[in-house]
Amino acid sequence: MTTAASIEVKRLDKTMLKNGIEDTRNILSNYQKAFRNIKHITERLKKDYEASKQYPPNTRYNELKRMIKDTVAASEKQWV
Repeated sequence: MTTAASIEVKRLDKTMLKNGIEDTRNILSNYQKAFRNIKHITERLKKDYEASKQYPPNTRYNELKRMIKDTVAASEKQWV
């Protein structure tokens, strides 16, 4: 025989498990979004680096620095 208390405990266990699964899904979703954002930034920085090769050596550093700043600023806007 099951008592009312044991039935209540089982119900609470199921609810806690369900909430835990939902929390885990939300956390995973947030990590996946962050990963996609980092991947996008990395790809854009690679493109910036390749594009900076067209500049003469004396201006290449400043152009690359500007490109990196623009990329970081654009990514910060996405996170806000």
